[in-house]
Amino acid sequence: MNINIIKIIFLVLFVANFSFSFAYSHLTPQQQQQKDQMIDMAMKGLQNPYAGFELIAQQVLENFHSNTAPGIAEKFAGLGAIKSSAFSAAMLGSEEQLKKKLAAMKIQYGIQSQIQYQQLLALALSIQ
Repeated sequence: MNINIIKIIFLVLFVANFSFSFAYSHLTPQQQQQKDQMIDMAMKGLQNPYAGFELIAQQVLENFHSNTAPGIAEKFAGLGAIKSSAFSAAMLGSEEQLKKKLAAMKIQYGIQSQIQYQQLLALALSIQ
């Protein structure tokens, strides 16, 4: 037998065995489905790490308008200054401060979400 034919047969068998080892999964179909779901969740989360924050911000603003703002109005009413420009400035200033704090919180929320989704993706990809 020619040495080149032996080399070709060996090479074909090696490549076939090598390819098979990558194609074969040790996961059950249910485990593979869970892994795929983890990857999908991580990828969606990384595409929009701020998802869910708008609801939090909306609830905080509603709480401000229903609880904090009436307290500010009460203080100015007790002073007889409810119609003053100071009252308007206090209300606008308080709301603006809250919105700035919410913007900073949104950034923190997004960064933390990205970290968690990256960890989830790394975990899912490490499952063999």
